[in-house]
Amino acid sequence: MTTDTKKTGSLAGLAGLKSLSNLNKKISSSGLDTLKKVPIDDVVSVEQVRKNFDNIEELAESIKQIGLQMPINVTRKNENGKYVIIQGERRWRACKLAGMTTIDVIVRTNPKDEADRMLLQLSENLQRADMNVFEIADALMALEAVGLKNKEIAQKMFLSQSTLSSSIRE
Repeated sequence: MTTDTKKTGSLAGLAGLKSLSNLNKKISSSGLDTLKKVPIDDVVSVEQVRKNFDNIEELAESIKQIGLQMPINVTRKNENGKYVIIQGERRWRACKLAGMTTIDVIVRTNPKDEADRMLLQLSENLQRADMNVFEIADALMALEAVGLKNKEIAQKMFLSQSTLSSSIRE
């Protein structure tokens, strides 16, 4: 068995789902940030610290099937009346590719300037820890235990059955 934390297709996105349960609590307790649905064309990207946005097509297909699972973080409207992406450009791009006309955003009260915005991006990307192969295998086996067949899991996760089987074996 390997302890390599390399992303395994769409399974890497499962790590982000862990924080969903605390999302609304965090937003409402802060009293400052706002969760809202906005027209996707009201959101723009500027220079991002991440340059490569892999597997956009897979994510777009997932969003078509199950929706956007985590809102993106944006600044308040800029001088052009647009929200600027702080975190979540890959999700935003996938939503556009999926043909969505609106997107869920968290309008952040910070960053206070461009340097702060880039530091927030860098911090998120450096602190991101993908699920390791053991966690992925455990999650897949738990799905089997509740009655899902490998074929169903593979379809819902947009993976080939061979990729899924390999993940379970590891």
